[in-house]
Amino acid sequence: YRSGYSNQTGIRNVYIGNFSGYANEDGSHNVQMGFYSGRYATNTNNNVVLGYYSGYNADTTSNCVMIGSLSGMYADHGENSIMIGSSSGYNNNADNNIFIGTECGYTNTSGTNNTFLGTQAGRANSNGNYNCVIGYFSAQAAAMDNNNVLLGYYSGYNADDIDDCVIIGSNAGREANLSQNSIMIGTNSGRLADQSVNSIMIGSYTGYNNNGENNVFLGDSAGYSNQTGDYNV
Repeated sequence: YRSGYSNQTGIRNVYIGNFSGYANEDGSHNVQMGFYSGRYATNTNNNVVLGYYSGYNADTTSNCVMIGSLSGMYADHGENSIMIGSSSGYNNNADNNIFIGTECGYTNTSGTNNTFLGTQAGRANSNGNYNCVIGYFSAQAAAMDNNNVLLGYYSGYNADDIDDCVIIGSNAGREANLSQNSIMIGTNSGRLADQSVNSIMIGSYTGYNNNGENNVFLGDSAGYSNQTGDYNV
């Protein structure tokens, strides 16, 4: 019903579902399937939009894939992005992002060149760029900055404002707020490492409480209790 209703000059489009592509006027080469998919998207090109309310208000997007209910619902102006999973990329307005998983990249508005894989991975990121986040609830509540790699269940879960960090392992860097240029590898490594700077922690529970700078902790539970000490090996 009323799919492609407002089309004027758009060509080679496929609209299937009630109100799918309803507002498109000039956009071309789109495939939109699902109830209200692309409902208010007026000028989109080269997109694949599949699912209930997917791309609902994804106006002026191009070269994007949105698959799953509510995926890319308000993904206005984004280009060259992939959003797969229910509510993935829900608010994405940026370019060159890959969000795969339920509510993955949900809050992202202007962050570009990010890869988030996993249920709610990178959910709270809004402006961070060049981040790779993989794992269930990895960086789920973290408003990250730039150039981070997070891998593992709850890795960097609440690691706000981190830059240039590598966090790998279940619960690694879970609360590593304001950390910079640090490496945390191993289950619970750097879990509470708030403001850890230029530090390396490798092994389970290494640097668990580390808030210091320029430290190297290697081995199971090494530097576990260190909080403010600097320049330790």
